[in-house]
Parts: sequence; structure tokens; C-alpha cells
Amino acid sequence: MSTAISSTPRVVPPRTRAFRPFYGVMSALIALAVLYGFSQTIDKNLLHPAVPRPLALYLHAACAFAWVAFFGVQTALVARRDLRQHRRWGWVGAGIGAATLVGGLVTTVVMGQFNVAQGRPVENAAAFLAIPLNDMLAFGSALALAIFWRRRPAYHRRLMLLATCALTAAAFVRFPFIRAHVPVALRWYGGVDLLVALALIHDLAIERAIHPVYRVGVPLLVLGQTLAMAIYIQRPAAWMGWATALVQ
Repeated sequence: MSTAISSTPRVVPPRTRAFRPFYGVMSALIALAVLYGFSQTIDKNLLHPAVPRPLALYLHAACAFAWVAFFGVQTALVARRDLRQHRRWGWVGAGIGAATLVGGLVTTVVMGQFNVAQGRPVENAAAFLAIPLNDMLAFGSALALAIFWRRRPAYHRRLMLLATCALTAAAFVRFPFIRAHVPVALRWYGGVDLLVALALIHDLAIERAIHPVYRVGVPLLVLGQTLAMAIYIQRPAAWMGWATALVQ
């Protein structure tokens, strides 16, 4: 009787060396940035405002905080290699993300109208629309692609990170030292870009190359930021016409 053992080795997929610690650290950094940034204004803007805020603002805030929490939980599940639960909760996250996107778009317009009603110059409110609309475009695009490539982990996790980073602009701009010392042109997106830079450094240090998601996505992200800030500062007539109509 033959006792020969097959010489063909069993192929074991290599473990991704950096996935677990890096994304856990990034989710913690994002959560801390959001908590610290919004802690500077949440009392006067949401909890005890001098003038009641629109309901849309509360709903959007709840969805955005839920998204950050969801990202942290999903990252923890992958770190534990509990991929079954990770996938099970994935479509819940898609719903939270969709609600965050729709709520963000609605809140952008509603708060523009609210600020004008409270005496803010119409021109300022119309110009400012470019920033939150760009943030929602970046978040929604990255989220949609992350869902599309949910079966390609290397693409999926990087797109989820980019989507979540895009939501942090409103938190970073509330940091007291940023508001006091950073020029307007860098104030909104400096923190976001620092998080993204950490992701690029991680790829270079561990993978020895920049992943295609970042090679394409990061230039587009920076382009959107640049256009949004240019519109906010320079106020081109092509933008101001329709944006003014939205906030009046």
C-alpha cells in the first residue's frame, strides 16, 4: 500500500502585515479628532443654541457620528478576523453612509438658508456651500466605490478610509489652534490631508508602493479641496448665481 504524501504544498494566503494595527490606529485618530473638534462647538450649536437649529442639523450630526462609530467597529471586527460579522454589518453601514450623504446635502442647503435668515451675508453663505458640498461629494464617491469593490479588500478598506477622512474636515476646522493660527486656504483641509498622508506613508513603508486607490483617489480628493477653497475665496460668478438662489 502506498504511503506517499503529495509534495504539492498547501497554499496559505499571506497575512496582510499592516492591516490590523494601522487601520485601528487610524479609526482611533479619526474618532478623537471628531470628538475633540465638535466638543468645541456642540454646546452652543446643538445642545443649548441661542436660536433653535433646524432638525436636519441634528439628524445629520447623528448620522455622521454613527458613521465614525461604524468605521471603528468594522475595523475592530477585521482586526479580530471576524469577517462574518464584518460582512453582516456591511449593509447596515451602507445605510448609515447613505443617510449621512443625503443628510449632509440637505443640511448644507438648510443651514445656508438658516444662516442667511439669521443675518449672515448672502454672498458668504453662497460661497461657503462649496466646502460642505465638496466634502459630501468626496465621501459619497469613495463610499460608492467601497461598496462596489467590497470583495476586493485592498481596494475596499482604502476607500472606506478615504470616505471617513473626508468627513473630518468640519471637525478639524473647529480645533482652537487651527482657527487661530492656520491660514484660511489651509484651515479646512489641512487635518484631512494629514490623515491621508499617513495612509500614503503606510503604503510606502509596508507595501513599498502606493496603491492604485490612492494614486487616483488622492489627487482627485486634493483637486476637489482646491476647487472648493478657490470658490469659497474667489467667489466666481458662475457659482454664486445658483448658490445664492439656494440659500435665499
